Amino acid sequence: MLGMYLLSGSLLAALVALWLIYRRRANALRRQHAALLTLNRISSLGADDLDARLRNALDIGRRYLDLDNGIISHVHNGEYRLVTHSSDQALWPSGQMFPLSETYCSIILEQRGIWDVSHTRRSRYASHPAYAAFGLEAYIGIPVIIEGRAYGTLAFFSRGPRRRFTKQEREFVSLMANWVAAAMALRLADEKHRGATGKLEKMANNVPGLVYQYVIEADGSGHFPYVSSGLYDTCGLTPDALRLSDQAGLGRIHPDDLDFVRTSTEASRKSLTPMRHEFRFFHPRKGMIWLEDHANPEPLSNGAVLWHGFITDVSERKRMELALQEETRRLQSIIDGTAIGTWEWHIQANTLQLNARWAEMLGHDLSELSPMSRERWMSLIHPEDQGACEAALNHHVRGQTQRYEFQYRMRHKAGHWIWVHDRGQIMTRSSNGEPVVMFGTHADITKSIATQEALAESEARFRSILSRLPGTVYRCRHDRARTLHYVSERISDLSGFKADELERGHRGSLNQLIVPEDTGALEGINEALLRKRPYEIFYRIRHKDGSLVWIQDKGSLTLDTRDGTQWLDGFMWDVTDKRLLTEQLAESEQRFEGAFETAPQGMAIIRASGEWLDMNTALCRLLGFKRSELMGHDCRNITHPEDRDEEQARTEALLRGDLTAFQIKKRMLHKFGHEIWVLQSMSLVYDAEDQPSYMVSIIQDISEEMRSDILKRNFVSTVSHELRTPLTAIFGSLGLVTQGALGEVPAEMRRVLTIAYNNSERLILLINDLLDMEKLISGKMDITGKPLPLAPMLREAVEANKSYADKYSVHFTLEHIEPATVQADGARFQQVMANLLSNAAKFSHAGRDVVIRAQCRGHEAIISVQDSGEGIPSAFHARVFDKFTQADSSDIKHKGGTGLGLAISRELVEKMDGRIWFDSTPGQGSTFYVALPLAKVNPADTSPASP
Repeated sequence: MLGMYLLSGSLLAALVALWLIYRRRANALRRQHAALLTLNRISSLGADDLDARLRNALDIGRRYLDLDNGIISHVHNGEYRLVTHSSDQALWPSGQMFPLSETYCSIILEQRGIWDVSHTRRSRYASHPAYAAFGLEAYIGIPVIIEGRAYGTLAFFSRGPRRRFTKQEREFVSLMANWVAAAMALRLADEKHRGATGKLEKMANNVPGLVYQYVIEADGSGHFPYVSSGLYDTCGLTPDALRLSDQAGLGRIHPDDLDFVRTSTEASRKSLTPMRHEFRFFHPRKGMIWLEDHANPEPLSNGAVLWHGFITDVSERKRMELALQEETRRLQSIIDGTAIGTWEWHIQANTLQLNARWAEMLGHDLSELSPMSRERWMSLIHPEDQGACEAALNHHVRGQTQRYEFQYRMRHKAGHWIWVHDRGQIMTRSSNGEPVVMFGTHADITKSIATQEALAESEARFRSILSRLPGTVYRCRHDRARTLHYVSERISDLSGFKADELERGHRGSLNQLIVPEDTGALEGINEALLRKRPYEIFYRIRHKDGSLVWIQDKGSLTLDTRDGTQWLDGFMWDVTDKRLLTEQLAESEQRFEGAFETAPQGMAIIRASGEWLDMNTALCRLLGFKRSELMGHDCRNITHPEDRDEEQARTEALLRGDLTAFQIKKRMLHKFGHEIWVLQSMSLVYDAEDQPSYMVSIIQDISEEMRSDILKRNFVSTVSHELRTPLTAIFGSLGLVTQGALGEVPAEMRRVLTIAYNNSERLILLINDLLDMEKLISGKMDITGKPLPLAPMLREAVEANKSYADKYSVHFTLEHIEPATVQADGARFQQVMANLLSNAAKFSHAGRDVVIRAQCRGHEAIISVQDSGEGIPSAFHARVFDKFTQADSSDIKHKGGTGLGLAISRELVEKMDGRIWFDSTPGQGSTFYVALPLAKVNPADTSPASP
């Protein structure tokens, strides 16, 4: 009975043990089943946004594990960055960064596998920095492996402890990490693919020209399924114009090249060989251009052929090829004309054939250097240059260099050394590769070497100047302080601080240098960036020595796509002197405005189009108008109608640049209707782009002077007219008597009559000059300018005055007469030249030459007449062109003349819009210059003038 009882107890214990084992296994199976269901739910998450899928997965996982938080991280270069997380409480934002050493992730990556802890405070990890920083008690995590490398970690955790993690939970976390790794790998691959696609698209769009795909279907029709954005600039077409048909492109090919393009394309299609051709193409904006096409064909399964190719604009290269052909012809012509030395070396026979110029450079005849061998050639080279020269030649002969080129010194026959530039190339080799014939050239570069040395010195100075230009480059964060990331060492030139010193002493802030009063200028950065433009601001900084420095700061915004950091990249430089100049300019403008307003003469500022911009009180008082009555109106309205054409012509010449300034006497109309004679001076002011901006006019009242002058001219004119008729009769009568027409005259009487005859002739010349001067001043002399060839007129002037020169035993010589066409009055030009040539003949020494020259400078032709006399005294220079003046009264009696010739010449030249002046040194003669405007048409006679 007792035995049965004991047996029954043992069986019951065994059954209980079996039941407990079964229950544990059942629980394990349920947990495993729950884990599988959870992983199945995670894998079936269908959100398009990967971040949302990851957060959902973390949410499912932490609830399965009965933990508060789930997190996925990325680890790089010792930095832990939170990718995404799931939690009932917002602990950290995505993108939050932590040092890796302060996270449990460092333990996971050290163990390279799954790691968990259920009660950190009771474990050996209680001293880890992560526990002190975050206080996490329960934690399980595993590395996320992508492409064999740890991308980051997957982890779940709570601040409170929990039971130990089971095998199924650890397997769950491991499987979930595989899912996360696969999902992240797909995203990284997608980002890499998009990046590569974007790069390819950018490369295609930045290729010079265009990249394309071209298809010819089985039926012969063609179209372009893809063309890069360079199509519009290269061909002036849009991709839509070619996507369905190639006719829009074929229609713009030059008709002479179209058949060649079609034939070449068809040959490539049939043979499936690469296609390359050049053709002319009509561009809607650029006109006719040259295009070069390269493409490789690929057969398609439907019988079509697809070409992958690119097209570039080779117009410039074509122009260069033509220029190169012309240059080759020119150089060959130079060589044929023996402008440089040439040599031909037959290497096997060791003989050199030279041209005459080669020998001439060394002061020899060609016969003196024949026969010439390599050894004799080398013996003429400076000993210091022989070794290097022979080495350079041997390198080329052995094929180590493409061509031979060397500069060295050679002994001249006279004993000195000259520098030569020697170039050559082997043009013929034997069948086994041995050199046979080498051709080369020799050039004397003695002067060039001296120039190169001077240029090298100049370039060194220039580079030194560039290296010392003030200014510094910087990169800083786009934050309130503009925190420095980098600043170049030239910051010390601006602030006195070195780059590292600036960062330490000013907490890495660029803005800390700015004086507080100028910090408002920083608003200009945000304003410019809002408009998506570079910024430019001005402010002062406090130099280390305490002084203030004005800074000009220009920069732009750069976005780091990796982490979203906004950078400001800029350059700043010292503009203190510029600011001072600006302030001084403002002060100068104030002084000008004060002088303008208080000037006793009339002053005005006039638009290039003729409207009044401003005028001073003196001008308003002179004309009787208020300022408001003149502002904005055409200034020509109050010029006398008879004077407007001359004023308009001179103003137009001023605006064209033919004149730098001009003066004009004219009549202006007072508000009450009467005339006012004024002397008006006009000059032109240009803007920063060298374009006419406005004119400055100074107007002086000369009414009294003009009234006196008119009375004087009327008197002179009347007297001259009244005297000319009787003087002409007296002159003619005296001529008949002195020439014996009325019978023989006693010698003493003939002497007296000759004196009277000569003086009456001078009186007639004086009266004629007076009448010419009166006509010029009164504007009654008709002067008509038209295009005239200069050289024939100068020859005519020399021929007309030759007899006058013979009278003084002087010879006129024409030298360096450049062909030109001038705008002038032919008759008045001859009158001016007669005055200049007669003066030059009178005051030159007998037996000497008077030299006439002409050359073009800018928009003028300048004629010079150079005599060989005693020159003009310096004290008389200011009065040379005055009326009734000559340098020496005794000389007047000896040479003759009225004293009006140069005054009349000046008036005539200025009436023809020209200039006249002179240079003279006592004892060395004088040179008078006449500058006349060039005509706006091509010269009728462009052949060089001959004396």
